[in-house]
Amino acid sequence: MDFSTLAGFLFGGGILIFGLTQENLLSTFINTHGILLVFGGTLAATLVNTPSPMIGRALNALWHAVFPEPLPDGGEIVKELVRMAEGMHRDGITGLRLNQAVKGDDFLAFAVRAAQENHSFPWACNASP
Repeated sequence: MDFSTLAGFLFGGGILIFGLTQENLLSTFINTHGILLVFGGTLAATLVNTPSPMIGRALNALWHAVFPEPLPDGGEIVKELVRMAEGMHRDGITGLRLNQAVKGDDFLAFAVRAAQENHSFPWACNASP
């Protein structure tokens, strides 16, 4: 960021703060009728053009983004990975099994299933869940 960009942000912010601190100028910057028209119109256009299942999935994704599920204990996952590596070293691909402690981890379960079914390096490079 160069000096003129920083100066422009500071000058613009100063002008905005000055305008907001003056009497009766708050209504100049905040127009409730305009806000209602813009956001209400955007919501209406979104509802008209988007199928309701997609809106439900978007709201579900927003919910999980704001309130994420707790992550599993990292120590348990590392112990499980070490146990799986030792089993593979000892028994080959047949020694690769998931422990009950981390069966809820979908990504790890996918990785183990993919390794058991297709244990070739080129396939693993192109795989996705």
